[in-house]
Amino acid sequence: MLTQAQLAQRLGVDRSTVSLCFNQPQRVKVATRQRVLQTARDLGYRPNAAARATKRGSFQAVGLLQTTHKFRGYLPTPLLEGIQDALAEHDLAFMLAKLPDADLSQTADPPRILAERMVDGLLVNYTHHAPPALTPMLHDAGVPAVWINTKRAEDCVYPDNLDAADRLTRHLIDLGHRRIGYLPAHLAAVDPDGHFSHLDRLAGYQHAMQQAGLPPRVITADRDDDRARHERLRAALTGPDACTALIVYFSGFARLVLDVARDLDLRVGPDLSLATFALQDTNHLFGGTIMVPPHYELGRAAVRMLHRRLGPAAGDEPTPPVVLPYRLHVGHSTRPPPA
Repeated sequence: MLTQAQLAQRLGVDRSTVSLCFNQPQRVKVATRQRVLQTARDLGYRPNAAARATKRGSFQAVGLLQTTHKFRGYLPTPLLEGIQDALAEHDLAFMLAKLPDADLSQTADPPRILAERMVDGLLVNYTHHAPPALTPMLHDAGVPAVWINTKRAEDCVYPDNLDAADRLTRHLIDLGHRRIGYLPAHLAAVDPDGHFSHLDRLAGYQHAMQQAGLPPRVITADRDDDRARHERLRAALTGPDACTALIVYFSGFARLVLDVARDLDLRVGPDLSLATFALQDTNHLFGGTIMVPPHYELGRAAVRMLHRRLGPAAGDEPTPPVVLPYRLHVGHSTRPPPA
């Protein structure tokens, strides 16, 4: 394998000149730099990344720690694009480490990306039910880490679900609705160990209703399955005190609401307003009013936070959380209540 010293000898220049062409090209005359780089390409020379990392004491690389459990580490395309765009701005390489829970369950045997310190810092996309050993494992490895879409006291970025649910409820109130129901993530009970959005969206809805002097109408049941949801929705949408508007925890439940509304001969929009939380590109389901999560912005904010922690002036002090707002997209599924 051709070395920098051999390349310098071929060109008749100092080795330091060759090194500068790859590491600090602005310090070399344009003609010299072009000749060095062209000769390197012709001879098949490639810089030794490991040697450069050893010399700098830095890999110039960031890892994304991603669980294989699909419900505990959501990785939508906008989030990944935000991460990649921000990394490119800081000239940082990217490594994806997709690990089963079993690989993160014992501090005595950390995964390779931590044991061999293959990156300068980590983005942790482990939203909830993280293995208890993960946090001490990161601490022991001495790798700076920023958590994505996780509500922690420090070193994290997450969307403001509390505010989003509050604003979505107020949108319906401003349209004139007074009987607004909420379909939560769990019918039987809210899982306190689940994702923080379960509690925050419910709390945001309840706060907006109470501030308006309206009784919250949380749709609950003794069991948590689609049949129970169907029965409870049907009950909430019939009778003289029926809901005129519904907020559902996420867009996956919207289809169920559409089915129940069709059975009851209710038109979404004119007869029943419907709003939920969803990605913009999933809004084809009912073309409705949604709160769009700031996934792209989350990715960029996470990289910026981690980059600051990798800087020469960075200390060991934790970084306060960054909380980003949702964007309200108003569609034709929310209208004033029927007369």
